[in-house]
Amino acid sequence: MPPFDAIDFARHIQDRGRQRRYNEAQARECIENPDRIIKTAQRGQRGGLIWKFRKSFGGRTLQIVAEIYQNRCYVITGYWLND
Repeated sequence: MPPFDAIDFARHIQDRGRQRRYNEAQARECIENPDRIIKTAQRGQRGGLIWKFRKSFGGRTLQIVAEIYQNRCYVITGYWLND
């Protein structure tokens, strides 16, 4: 699926990253070079499908949830799975 034409990080993503101890570079790496991609049946606000991107960083797995619409990636949230 990647590469995307654009990856859009909403303002609240920076706040979530600080709260959950991941940064935008890790989120971008997770989306651009995922270890695993999971497609869901959910639709986002723009009408695109919701996807989950997973990437391991030093024994921890970061999951980024994003809406994919017209080859653009709109990041919704992110969190560590094994915290």
